Amino acid sequence: MASLLYKGSMLEPSMGSLPFAALIAELMLTSSLFYILTAAAVASRARPQGLLGVLGLVSGGRLWQSCAVGFSGVLFGLKVVLNSGSPGWSQIAGVRVPTKYAAWAELVLVQLISPNVSFVGHLCGIAAGLVHVHVTRRLLRWRWGAWGAGSGGRGGGRGRTYGRGTWGG
Repeated sequence: MASLLYKGSMLEPSMGSLPFAALIAELMLTSSLFYILTAAAVASRARPQGLLGVLGLVSGGRLWQSCAVGFSGVLFGLKVVLNSGSPGWSQIAGVRVPTKYAAWAELVLVQLISPNVSFVGHLCGIAAGLVHVHVTRRLLRWRWGAWGAGSGGRGGGRGRTYGRGTWGG
């Protein structure tokens, strides 16, 4: 949950509280839907081929019977959203990777450290983050401007106060 504190403190001030809450809800719903669809696709095939076969092997073939409850997929999605436009580099377990691919490196690292965690759940969280970055965010910008009507892109044209100063219009 320390990860949520960091990612939330970076995203919420730039987005606003309501859009950040909507992002959390979107990532929860999307990552859960992707998990269910993946589990159904793996379960519906007697001998899955390609990517479905790999996911079946990683999950031990019991993806449909497993219960994946948690927030870690959302955290992976938030990492994708936070790092989507970052041009820099990050260190993941001593390995330098482009920051926009840090979630992928962490997916592999977490699986190596703790093989019993939900690889598919984390993968679906990354997919949910990518859907937000490449679909939802673009639709929002096309429909309402940056994050809403008004100056500063936060809606209403009012600035938000943080500490001693005001950000926004």
